[in-house]
Amino acid sequence: MPYKTVTKTGYLDVTKTRDVIKQDRLGYTEIAIHRPKIIYFEFEGMRANTPHWIFFGNKEVTKYCNTSYTLSDYTNADRNSTIKEPGDNYVSETAFPTALGGATNGGGATPLTSGADGSIRGFFYLQSNTTDNFKLNTDGTSFSALDISVLDQDETLSYASTKFYGMGQYENWYQYSVSEEKTFSEKYTYNTQVYYENSSSGSDNNSSPSPLVSVQIGNTWHNAYTASQVQNLPSGGKITWGSWSF
Repeated sequence: MPYKTVTKTGYLDVTKTRDVIKQDRLGYTEIAIHRPKIIYFEFEGMRANTPHWIFFGNKEVTKYCNTSYTLSDYTNADRNSTIKEPGDNYVSETAFPTALGGATNGGGATPLTSGADGSIRGFFYLQSNTTDNFKLNTDGTSFSALDISVLDQDETLSYASTKFYGMGQYENWYQYSVSEEKTFSEKYTYNTQVYYENSSSGSDNNSSPSPLVSVQIGNTWHNAYTASQVQNLPSGGKITWGSWSF
């Protein structure tokens, strides 16, 4: 019997599993110390042309100051400038960053001299590393200039003082992995053999998919679908009956 190969399309439900990384926010933790920062300062009302040492908290920080900068240098600095956001660029420095001009006093213990108007202005680099760092205080950190090299206002004849306030928080996250399943329909194709009637080659034309008897004369199959058609089949050819061939 004549058969032909036919390509068909089917659909199959497929389930796949994947690992997904997720995060949950756990809240905030207060930061214990100041991060690196450049601060513009102005001390006024002091004795004119007098040496002064600068203190932040209880530490003498004169070598972390540069008095060549003005307020406009700070306000006009690009948002990506390390003046506005030093980050970790200078955490290894032991004085005002060399890349930004270095300390006015050369990085030593030399004081800064007030101007004729009794003022000292410039940048202070608030360092934050394992050696030099400053704790955050809710009531602020004292920032002052004194005409003596120790932090004792009772002994000074010229000083100015203010407070610097800062705060920060860490945002805490918990990261974990979960397994997720997803089911979707997947398209596929397959080949199958189907019977057909080769009417163009002269075979009997009948819509029944399975003839009772088939006779092959040369390359042509003659099919009988009823008892009366069996009697009219031509003789002398190969006979196929169901799964039997004669």
